[in-house]
Amino acid sequence: GVEEVVVVTDDKAVLSSRDGMLSFGLLCGGGLEDVRPTCVTWNPCIPWPNGLGRGMFVIGTESGVWMYQPSQTAGNGPVRSLHNGIPMGASSRAIFLAASADGMGPVLQPSFVLSREGVLYRLRSDLLGWEEVLDAGEPVQSAAMALAPRFDWMATGPQGTVFVGINHRLYR
Repeated sequence: GVEEVVVVTDDKAVLSSRDGMLSFGLLCGGGLEDVRPTCVTWNPCIPWPNGLGRGMFVIGTESGVWMYQPSQTAGNGPVRSLHNGIPMGASSRAIFLAASADGMGPVLQPSFVLSREGVLYRLRSDLLGWEEVLDAGEPVQSAAMALAPRFDWMATGPQGTVFVGINHRLYR
């Protein structure tokens, strides 16, 4: 197969490349071209809407979250917004995304998004929206997020741990 790379630039555009990053095309569709992207991550478990494959890029913006399905031609796959469960306004500004690339689960490994307001959301297993899992109660000045190796969304011990650092405080 061919690898696709998706990046967010300093100019706040989402670009896609399928030729080893020799060239890039602007990723647009579903209204993504009208918002300012902030971050992107890959979730290898999200099934395609057409049922023919799996793996989606999750793109955080200052106006919510979008998903992009890779295609044979860079930047030409379907792009759709997925804001359900994330209040619009300041709390919809995504600043950090994480997904488990090596995790275990029945079908789907969750994606997480941290908003500028310090609220952590998890993608629901039915893929129809987001659910709040943590509210730090303060706007984010600095942040980091990590999932346990071989993250298991059903585990109650170390394998089910999500670490979130917000303003020099660690949450798990």
